[in-house]
Amino acid sequence: MREVTSFEWLLFSLIIWFFICFVFAFFLFFLAWLYRLRKKYILKKSGKRLSGYTQQFSTVKITLFTLISFVLIFVIGAVLFIASWLYIAIPNYYGYCSRNGSNLTKKQRLDIAIERYLHEQYHDYHSIRYVEQREVLPKIKFEKYFRIIPYKNKEEFLKINPECCELEWYHTEKFWFGFWERAEGSGNGIFNFKHKIRYQLPDGSVRMIDSKNMYYQVNNCGEPQCLIYR
Repeated sequence: MREVTSFEWLLFSLIIWFFICFVFAFFLFFLAWLYRLRKKYILKKSGKRLSGYTQQFSTVKITLFTLISFVLIFVIGAVLFIASWLYIAIPNYYGYCSRNGSNLTKKQRLDIAIERYLHEQYHDYHSIRYVEQREVLPKIKFEKYFRIIPYKNKEEFLKINPECCELEWYHTEKFWFGFWERAEGSGNGIFNFKHKIRYQLPDGSVRMIDSKNMYYQVNNCGEPQCLIYR
């Protein structure tokens, strides 16, 4: 099940607030109308009578009072909701993690991304499958047929891939990192893992290829995620 974003919660809160304001304004209109009827009854009991113009003017006043009250209450509430959301969203946009109070640097994010990659190099099978054109081969047989030669540590990975991994933050393939995504704490972009993949063929020979469409995202709180564009 997809997690609800804070922006969606904001929209939901504004809709609920609009409904509450509408009910409150209706209640005010009802009270004002009762007050008018009571005043009319008292005047009638005392033998006085309101002119048609006065009655019409009184109705307009009640309507305007209700409308203005509704608009003012809704606007004040909406401003408070938006201000509270911005209070959280703006620090998130600049990389702050509210859970632990950290603000990771680009290097720290990259170290976390590489560390995660080293523990899950099986994602490289996506690129191998693409190069070898073996889409029809079942996953289990495919992984037995082509054996990945994993990197031992970060130092070896960076030595073989000195140009990895560029941070892309605006529009990367189908992954978008604009204001709303960054305000959710997704991080300041994703690392494009353009690295060498080494794997062994059934005959014992070793082949090296370039990875394809593999990215790593590290959010503000240091939680990495592999994103593969298919």
